[in-house]
Amino acid sequence: MTKLNLEKVMSTSFAEMADPDVRSSRKALLDYNRRIKLLGQTGRLGIEDISELIGGIGHTPDVSAAIKKTASEALAETHEGAALYQPGCSAVVVSEGYGGTILGAYENLNPDPTLASYGPGLMWAMLKVGQERYATKQAQSSGSVMPGYATVTEALTGKDMLATPHEERHHIGGSSDLRSLYPECRNSSMRYYEDEVIMAGVSGVLATERFHHLARSMPELEGAVEQADTTDVLGGFEGNMFAGSLDSTLATFILVQVVDPRFIGRYTDLALSSIATRHAAGINVH
Repeated sequence: MTKLNLEKVMSTSFAEMADPDVRSSRKALLDYNRRIKLLGQTGRLGIEDISELIGGIGHTPDVSAAIKKTASEALAETHEGAALYQPGCSAVVVSEGYGGTILGAYENLNPDPTLASYGPGLMWAMLKVGQERYATKQAQSSGSVMPGYATVTEALTGKDMLATPHEERHHIGGSSDLRSLYPECRNSSMRYYEDEVIMAGVSGVLATERFHHLARSMPELEGAVEQADTTDVLGGFEGNMFAGSLDSTLATFILVQVVDPRFIGRYTDLALSSIATRHAAGINVH
């Protein structure tokens, strides 16, 4: 039997999530999750395992440098001179082309021991990419906004989202966008270079006490804070406060920078507004 590797997972389970049949697509998502976790648990999903696949069949450009720059600058933001985030995260950007082409990856492991106990950061980033793949195909939406969030939750739990306790819902951390990898070819006969969905998965963004203090001072985030304080969504780990939304927002920020490097904006501003918007929509932001 051929030894399982990431390339095999992308060419089979990842690609098969595009099946229009919901049952087949859900089966592919669950299979993708199982196989990605196996690779992570057996030490076969490190940065070198992902980096060797960058470009794939399509020989697309490596955007790893853009991911690193965007993530590093975002997590270096401060408020009144104090750090808003702990340093470090894991991130992957994948195109739907050829079933799944890895465009870039970045890893600067967050040193938090509780976070490390959950498993490799790149494993979680790849799991979130899979959620985005499923959501974009079955709900034409990112898995971190409605209706993609509900679609992924129901696929992973087998239950209606509204009947699923918050602590059992999937941990968001991805984003999707539509872009042309080669804009200059848009009007040419090279149609396979035209618009494709690209997906980013991010894991490991942890806010500092300064961010938590800032969030708690904002009236529009009162409901999100109350949810975290009165339910078991944090799992006993205070670092989970808003972690999913912070991951997803950084994934969005990364995709924006990859699509248009001229974009100028502050990650924290988007992160805070996204928490409020997602919570108001019924999405578990933790």
